[in-house]
Amino acid sequence: MRGNVEMIVVGALTVAFIAIFFDTVLGFFEKLMVPKGLRVRRSN
Repeated sequence: MRGNVEMIVVGALTVAFIAIFFDTVLGFFEKLMVPKGLRVRRSN
């Protein structure tokens, strides 16, 4: 039983890291592809 819990946790962490990686990469490409005039300005 213990091995299954460890496998589930490792799998969940792996999927989470992959999701964060792809979100970062796709966000970078989104910044490159959106024309400057269409970007939303964010105020601080």
